[in-house]
Amino acid sequence: GFIDPGFSGHITLELSNVATLPILLYPGMKIGQLCLFRLSSPAEHPYGSEKYGSR
Repeated sequence: GFIDPGFSGHITLELSNVATLPILLYPGMKIGQLCLFRLSSPAEHPYGSEKYGSR
């Protein structure tokens, strides 16, 4: 998924094992990656703008 410019709030990582075998997770295990980028100019359509149907 994507986090839109201007978003303010909590980001949730939700995992679901759809396999038939259990998967063991342990503290410190690398399971994903999050990349955040600084914009060089303001977003044309920030989070919450009416452009994409936000109210």
